[in-house]
Amino acid sequence: MDYAFELGGRPVFLPRHYQWESATREATFTNDYAFLGTGRQLGTYFFADGINEFGLSVAALYFPREAKYQSAQPDKKNLAPHELVSVLLGNCRDLDEVQQELDQIRLIKFETPLINTVPPLHWIVTDASGRCCVIEPRSEQLALEDDPVEVMTNSPELQWHIKNLNNYLTLQPNAYESKQFMGVTAHAFGQGTGTAQLPGGYTPPQRFVRTAFLKQNITPVTGEYAGVNAILHVLHNVEIPHGVNIKQGESDYTQYIGIMGATSKAYYFVPYDNQSVFKVSLTPELLEQTEPVEFPFTNEQQVTELN
Repeated sequence: MDYAFELGGRPVFLPRHYQWESATREATFTNDYAFLGTGRQLGTYFFADGINEFGLSVAALYFPREAKYQSAQPDKKNLAPHELVSVLLGNCRDLDEVQQELDQIRLIKFETPLINTVPPLHWIVTDASGRCCVIEPRSEQLALEDDPVEVMTNSPELQWHIKNLNNYLTLQPNAYESKQFMGVTAHAFGQGTGTAQLPGGYTPPQRFVRTAFLKQNITPVTGEYAGVNAILHVLHNVEIPHGVNIKQGESDYTQYIGIMGATSKAYYFVPYDNQSVFKVSLTPELLEQTEPVEFPFTNEQQVTELN
């Protein structure tokens, strides 16, 4: 989650049958299913990402100059863009049900509390099967689009990012061999010659290519904690340190990392100021709760002393 304004999110649990009113004031909704994610209460709770009790995961990302929202219809669910995460996690078990839900939804231009603007958003969605899709609001009908790379960032649209990979055919994890230039043999100065073309900036296209390459080539691991560790090694390559990306006088930086375990129904949370990994699971005991639960965390770096 990269943003300049301090969002102040924390891990939050919403129970089954949780009722909430849309910011549009047009309807009250009741979630069928429980879910976890990073959220904040502003009247009602709103979430940037999360995982539900069936292993469905959703995350919202910025989609500037690309998102085109819809007109309201009286026979549809008219939602503000920031409410889509809650509706999908609270009412869908898998991607087939997500598409059915999208058929009933209209995303309309409506300001998000706290930031007081209409955020241009798109979403990445996965279910317990491992299938990965995106939702990009660029027409009057919302639809799932398969994401074969299983990576998503910001603008432009997904198909542009996929086509842009054609520019990086020389990327490889193996080092290049020495090469002859007339009578001179050129040797690598060190490791990494196969990644010499790997882009290093913080633009969405550069981060997409970096993540796709790292995800493709990182050594496979076994076990959820090892998987979390591998994901963090990938995401640390594209997270933005505070102060290096200034937009309109404010530092746009990675406020937290969220990781979802589709099998264990666990949510892992790593805040910017503390690189410790915090875990909340949808345990049977938690699923019995009837009220929202907020999980505080230590927002100060923790260090394990060995002597």
